[in-house]
Amino acid sequence: MSSTKQSNSESGESKSYFNRDFWIKISFVAISALLWFLTKLSQDDYTDQLQYRIEFQNQQTGKVISDVSTDAFNIEVEGNGYDLLSVNTSFQNTIVLSLDEAEKIDENTYSWDTRKNLDVISSQLPSKFSVKKVSPKNIIIKTDNLEKRTVEVVPVFDVNLESPLRVYNAIKVIPSKVDLWVPSSIGDSIITVSTEKFLVKDDVGTHQIEVELEQMPEPYATDPLVVEVKFEIRSFTQKIIEVPVEVKNLPVDGQVRLFPEKVKVTMNISQEDYDLISVKDFKCVANFKELDAEQSRVSLSLEKIPDHIELIDWGQKSAEFIIIKK
Repeated sequence: MSSTKQSNSESGESKSYFNRDFWIKISFVAISALLWFLTKLSQDDYTDQLQYRIEFQNQQTGKVISDVSTDAFNIEVEGNGYDLLSVNTSFQNTIVLSLDEAEKIDENTYSWDTRKNLDVISSQLPSKFSVKKVSPKNIIIKTDNLEKRTVEVVPVFDVNLESPLRVYNAIKVIPSKVDLWVPSSIGDSIITVSTEKFLVKDDVGTHQIEVELEQMPEPYATDPLVVEVKFEIRSFTQKIIEVPVEVKNLPVDGQVRLFPEKVKVTMNISQEDYDLISVKDFKCVANFKELDAEQSRVSLSLEKIPDHIELIDWGQKSAEFIIIKK
């Protein structure tokens, strides 16, 4: 019995030793292979196909690039293995070109000849690379004329106000419009410019601060680059007003009874304006013009409300009615 246990123990030790010896040998083989690979990379030259993104700078005054026939070069190069490996693993492979190097075909078309400008490409590659071939051989660039537009400025802001504080009226931008250079091809499309985001703080009173406009990509520069924003913070309270419903476009000659005849308008209003707001500042309408004969309710619309209140609710959006003919 004891001899059996001893043989099992010796067998386990020999297997453990064999496993250690096996993995040590594998490690040596892997290290040797890696050293051989690194040595080959450092000693030998290789040919490889590289892709570089194209970026144009130094655009013509008064113009913007609207289309390019390709967005990348395929470049066949010969070079050191290390250098090729580093380029292939890079995420910043870009060739910068200039319209000044291109040939003008017509008013808004340019041709960039790869063969004539091969030195421009080579100068932006690792110095040890030998350029064998570049495609495409020619790049067609379409441009668009820039024109000045006067556009509206939209304030972008975060509000950090605790109740009962509110922004009183709309936030004003000074100037409310700025000049912006845009491509003529956009036609009459509506364009706006936004401010950088600013914070409306928890502070009662009138505030006026300078805010930068959102940075536009070249050459869409704005003039000016900075505007002022003006806003007022007031303490608000809640108020309820009953507004009578006006009748429009009654389909027959007679009178109409509405149920309800008034709607309750609930609002937040600044404490300074509490006694200044009355029924005459609101208008609620029941319009019978688009009412079908089978309908028993008419829709209500709140057509007039003051600018400087915060509307919470205005009750029922429709009313039952009875028409009394003459």
